Amino acid sequence: MDGVCGSLCLTVVNLNDLIVQYRANGITLISIIQGGGVSDSSTRTNKVALRAQLSQRRHRRPATDRSAASARLNELISTYRVPLADMTIAAYVPIGDEPGDGELLDALREVAARVLLPITRSRVEPLLWGEYDGYSSLEAGPFGLRQPRQATCKLSEARWVLIPALALAPDGRRLGRGAGHYDRALGAVPRVRRIGVVYEDEVRADLPHEPHDLAVGWICTPEGIVRTLRSRAGGNAIGGTGVIGDG
Repeated sequence: MDGVCGSLCLTVVNLNDLIVQYRANGITLISIIQGGGVSDSSTRTNKVALRAQLSQRRHRRPATDRSAASARLNELISTYRVPLADMTIAAYVPIGDEPGDGELLDALREVAARVLLPITRSRVEPLLWGEYDGYSSLEAGPFGLRQPRQATCKLSEARWVLIPALALAPDGRRLGRGAGHYDRALGAVPRVRRIGVVYEDEVRADLPHEPHDLAVGWICTPEGIVRTLRSRAGGNAIGGTGVIGDG
């Protein structure tokens, strides 16, 4: 059963799941809402509208600003060579206007023992994981993604997980693109090992939140990495008792 109202399209998959598509200026955002019949509809609507707003804002970010932010992010990663030297890091391939570029993966590979990347098969199938072996080793995946050719790893092998986001709240709430891949994948990963990555101006307190949304324990921007407000018992910055290598 489909219904269209302006640029908002709602598709009921079954009594519990809902697909929301929001189209604006050529950008289509798709949210697969599990338990759609139970969650608060105003929260869902707010999330869809905010995703469109944030995506458009990223698209308008000057290329020079994105390039400078990516360079700072790569430099930041390089400072963690000692604490991460023997660890496996799960990351992602930045696409479009996301923070970072192809060099981010090489920066991670230089400081960590191994880098794992997600493999996406469809909007509803769970993420698989493969090891990064250079950008040329990646193949084209669905939705414009680049990903490893084979799933040879498990997320449980990673000590830390870098997670893309459209925005993060100081307390760790995360707004992703809406497919729910990471919410489903990260359930078994302790929050203290989840690191959300956004631009500095995408850290905001007014993020809508639903029960199935998983929070992060750290916020990474090109300016630095800090613990979220709800997980600062071990230190509120990278250093001292908050060193990321301590986990």
